[in-house]
Amino acid sequence: ILAIPTLRSVVDGGHVKGEVILAQEMPFFKVEKFDRSYMHRQNLCERQRLLFEGNVSLENALGGLDLNVVMTDYTGTEDDCFFSLNERGEIRAEDPGIFVVLLDEIARRAGFRWRDSFGLVKALNSEEDGNKTWADLLEWEVETFDLSVEGWARSVDRMARSISFTGEE
Repeated sequence: ILAIPTLRSVVDGGHVKGEVILAQEMPFFKVEKFDRSYMHRQNLCERQRLLFEGNVSLENALGGLDLNVVMTDYTGTEDDCFFSLNERGEIRAEDPGIFVVLLDEIARRAGFRWRDSFGLVKALNSEEDGNKTWADLLEWEVETFDLSVEGWARSVDRMARSISFTGEE
């Protein structure tokens, strides 16, 4: 298999700042937890408008997009069944973790891409993160990225922060 590098525009504040070679299934975004100096969220309002006006179906609303995704890196931990990288820092080809398997299937069905536009954060750690909670991490992730992938559960605190969860009510 030949991997041909492709270019991706780097956008800051709605302006194209340049192009970079895609990460080729390695983390594209270098991020520090709770760092609010960078925004990796895209403006998807036009897609939402098309959906609400009936000009695009729900199944096709994300088609063709490269979503900017963040997930927890469990490499080298007992929880690496969720997600971890190989020794070269790439998504593992064999047994990549349940987050990758699920996200690949969702991306296939919805027609978006994510493997060249994702970032990783380390799991919450009280020594490094002080009194921050998993809800604080989730809030930062959804404010900073298009999609946060983790084993998130609904809670009153999270819903009070206007964090939405999909699924049946």
